[in-house]
Amino acid sequence: EDEVEERHAVVAGIKPAVGSATPSPLKIPKKNPSANVVSLNIKPSDLLIRGVSAPPYQRSRKPRLINDKLTLVLCTWSGDTEGFPRVQMLVSSFKKFMDPRAVAEMIFVVPESDVASFKEKMFTGVFGKEVGFAMRVVADEQLKSLSREEARKMVPKGELKENGGRGENYRMQMALKLLVAKEVRTEFYITLDNDVFLKRPTKYSDLVINGKAIVQGRETGRHRSSWWSSSGTILQSPHDCGTALSYLPFQIGVTPAILHRHSVMSLMATLESRHPTMKFDAIIFSYLSKKEASDWTEYTLYWSHICTQNYAELFHTLAPDRRIYDSTGFSWNSFDSYDVDAVFKDNSTFFGVVQSISGAPSPDVIKALSPRFA
Repeated sequence: EDEVEERHAVVAGIKPAVGSATPSPLKIPKKNPSANVVSLNIKPSDLLIRGVSAPPYQRSRKPRLINDKLTLVLCTWSGDTEGFPRVQMLVSSFKKFMDPRAVAEMIFVVPESDVASFKEKMFTGVFGKEVGFAMRVVADEQLKSLSREEARKMVPKGELKENGGRGENYRMQMALKLLVAKEVRTEFYITLDNDVFLKRPTKYSDLVINGKAIVQGRETGRHRSSWWSSSGTILQSPHDCGTALSYLPFQIGVTPAILHRHSVMSLMATLESRHPTMKFDAIIFSYLSKKEASDWTEYTLYWSHICTQNYAELFHTLAPDRRIYDSTGFSWNSFDSYDVDAVFKDNSTFFGVVQSISGAPSPDVIKALSPRFA
């Protein structure tokens, strides 16, 4: 039998073998996890690698999650007339700056109606020519249980586009960034949006340090307290894993973010165990009608969950010399003063983001940035 070193299957609730190293104590205060928290029934082939020899019953010759590569995930659709034109530039930025050995694959999550178009772009090289890693298209209908019409009925009227909101697709994009974990084959995956780009040479060890993915850390004013309180309510989290968590420096940011695949699976299984007749997306959409829990986001759900289960510092770290993204393009009308040279010279961050609220239409953003990826 092949000797295999495997990480503690902490998410699965499997204890390490006698004599093996145990994880270092967490800095987040200890809590009593909810009685409803689920320990996933993870197959031996899913065990993660941490340099611990597993007992015989935990060994397997089957393929495991890849522990030294990342999966890139972009949830997009052609109906996003502002963001969609930037997809090719996003891919070009990875071709320019990402060490191809760091990426297992890039997954495009798109509506069924866009699948053929995306595959054609890959075959013709528009997206994938010499990019250095595999690409795959997944129809979002394979991941979610709600149709667009069903999701729309569950979104409060004030959030619909015709009433000045961002529309039901805004919420579904959040859900899909978690639902896609079912398709991910690596330990960690990076969530992307159309407005993201990679801006400096990047390798796996830049983003995952000693088996822990870096986090953005607290950004004053970036997170609303209601994001945390809503997620805490949904997950029945203790107070210090709800709103109070938003005041700690060690926390997740927004997109782009690096998520731990098994922790996302545990989050979804936990909620589905409490609502056995519903799937994850339907569960969180159902809370949109409950004022005290309506303002959830994908990242506050994720972070509140791993805080509750004491996974945060087991799978993530706050690196003092680096952050995931530069945030100068997040502010209203910020593109007028956006210093492209300064953004690309800043080696303390890996990604740039120019949101639509920055005030620049996509053609202007592409014109200003695309020469950097030639």
